[in-house]
Amino acid sequence: MSTSHASRLGVGLIAAAVLLTACAPSPVPSTQMPEAPARKSPARITQRGLYVDLQTGVSSSQILGYRDKNGRPRPFCQLQGASFADRIATDPAGDVMLPDSFTSSITVIGGPRMCGKQLGSFTDPYGQPLDAASDDAATGNIAVANVFDNSGNGSISVCTLANGCTTNLTNKNMVQVAGVAMANNGDCWASAVTSSFVSTLTYFQHCAGSGQQSGGYQNKAYGGLELDSKGNILSISWSGTGSQLYVYQGCRPQCTLIGGPFTLKHATMTGHLDGDGKLFAAADYQRARVDVYGYTPTSLTYQYSLTDGLSAGAAAGVAFTPRSKE
Repeated sequence: MSTSHASRLGVGLIAAAVLLTACAPSPVPSTQMPEAPARKSPARITQRGLYVDLQTGVSSSQILGYRDKNGRPRPFCQLQGASFADRIATDPAGDVMLPDSFTSSITVIGGPRMCGKQLGSFTDPYGQPLDAASDDAATGNIAVANVFDNSGNGSISVCTLANGCTTNLTNKNMVQVAGVAMANNGDCWASAVTSSFVSTLTYFQHCAGSGQQSGGYQNKAYGGLELDSKGNILSISWSGTGSQLYVYQGCRPQCTLIGGPFTLKHATMTGHLDGDGKLFAAADYQRARVDVYGYTPTSLTYQYSLTDGLSAGAAAGVAFTPRSKE
């Protein structure tokens, strides 16, 4: 596929994914800063915080962990060995998913402790992974967004950690895919564009079949997806001069806009909610920072920006741990 195909979008992250060549994936050990002795069994401790995917080169990245202390994230730990993570994502248990377009692989790091041990990894044979979503990444289905699949169009791979990817979901409205979301009942959605760069949301019941285009979808561009505790879809509309966030109800397949569009402070392609569903963190790729907002389905209020430790690269992705439960 040509690099000009992706560069028309003006999205540095996706352009990089198109240019990458395959190499063997490397294991992902982790290091963690010392902390006071735990009073409970480590297996029962859920550490709240967020991860930032800091891209430090065309094919290299660091995953930085920030622990929540007094309502603000502070540097805590770092995942080592991730060659290139495109959009970091977490599940409600705190497991971490690292889609890597450089190696066409997805690595899963176990929770609920931050910067835990690698549970395993698998190769996506269908395309270039850009985003991932799961309600249970350790044992359940993982929906993987391929910005391009092997046919040159976007797709959603349906995978498990144990068996890898067994299904590739395609739709004529998914020429390039930027984001994916998965509900706790197994339904999934893809944020994509058509060959004419019209923004679309495609619904796959139980993450299977040929998909249906969601009516009532008003995004001007594609971007990341997230689900809140009520099952509403948070959909980012990317812009290099300032992105917007839309909140939809339904989308099975008909959408009803119930919040927004809310103007985000910077050029954001992806963002996620915290475990309580009250904070939304958005990665500002152009300015190497993460903006945090107070969230309800009908309001979005800027709280603060995280820049600590991010000067060495671009903040390509961010995810709270654990993420909100539907």
